[in-house]
Amino acid sequence: MKLTFTLKGRQLFTYVLIILVLGALPMVVFAGLNDWSYPIPFVDESGIFMLFLGLYEVILLTVIMIQAVRLVVGHLRFGDDGFSFEGDTLSFLWLMIYGSVLSAVTIGIYVPWFVKKVNTYFIENTRLGARTFTFNGEPKQIIWKYIGFVILMAGVTGLVTRILGPDSVQEPMTGAERMFSNIVSSIVSVPLVYLFLKWTLQISYHELKLQQQFETRGSMWILLRNMVLTNITFGLFGPFAQFSWYAYFAERVSFQSDKESYHFRISGEKADVYKLILREFLLTIITLGIYGAWAFCHVVEAVLDHTEISREEGTAAEALPPV
Repeated sequence: MKLTFTLKGRQLFTYVLIILVLGALPMVVFAGLNDWSYPIPFVDESGIFMLFLGLYEVILLTVIMIQAVRLVVGHLRFGDDGFSFEGDTLSFLWLMIYGSVLSAVTIGIYVPWFVKKVNTYFIENTRLGARTFTFNGEPKQIIWKYIGFVILMAGVTGLVTRILGPDSVQEPMTGAERMFSNIVSSIVSVPLVYLFLKWTLQISYHELKLQQQFETRGSMWILLRNMVLTNITFGLFGPFAQFSWYAYFAERVSFQSDKESYHFRISGEKADVYKLILREFLLTIITLGIYGAWAFCHVVEAVLDHTEISREEGTAAEALPPV
C-alpha cells in the first residue's frame, strides 16, 4: 500500500508566483535601495516602516500557506480514501499572532503551549476519509526538560559569543567565527530538537496510535549530522537533510491498535531520490524560484512512491532497520 500524490506544478504555481512577486520582491527591492543609501519615501529611522513591512509579510505568507496546505493535502490519497484539510485562515493567523506575543512576553516559556496549539490546528483539521487525526501531546510532559535545554543552549551560545565575539559592538564576527558559532549552536540544540520531535509525534487516528521505536543515540546522530552539514553548506544541504530525516524516522514509527498495525518502509534506491532532489533544487535556483512549484510536486511524488505501508493483524512490532 502506498500514499499517492496527484498535485501538479501548474496547480501550485499561482501560490509560488504570489510569494515571489508580493512577498520576496518587496523585501529584495527595499534591501537593495537601503544598501545603496537611496532615499525611500515613508521610511524613517524609527523602524515603523520595517515593522509594517514585516507584518505584511507575515499576513501574506500565512494566507498563502494555509491555502497551499489545503491544496496539497487535498491531493493526497491512501487507498480509496482521500485526505482533506479544513483549517480556517483567520483562526491560524490569530493563533500565530497571540502565540508569538505570549512566547516573547514569557521569555519562551509559553513555546510548548504555542507548539501544541499549532500542531493541534494542523493535525486535527486534517481528515482521512470521514475521520480526523488527533494530537495527544501535553506541554507538561516536556516543560521542565525544555526549560533546562533552553538554559543550557543560552549559556553555551553566550559563552561562545563572548569568546569569539568582536571587541566592540560595531565590529561584526568574521565568517569563520560565525560558522563555528552556528555549528556549536546546532550541536547544543540537538537534544531539544529530539525532545520536540518525539513529543510532536503523539498522534492518533481513530483507534490507531502512532508508536515510536526510536534509538536515541542513532536518532540524535542523524539530527546532528544533517544540521551541521546544512550549516557548513550555507543551507544547500537542507533539501537532502529533509529526506534523510524522513527516511530514517519513517521506518521507526507505526500506527497500531489492538486489531491491526501499519508499518512504513522506504523501498527502492534512496540514491535515486537524492539525485532527483539535486536536479529539482538546481532548477529552482536557476529559475530564481519559479520552478519551485514543479520541484515540490516532483520531490513529494518521488518520496511517497518510495514509501511502502504494510498492514498487519495485531500489534506485533516490525524489527527495526539497522542504525
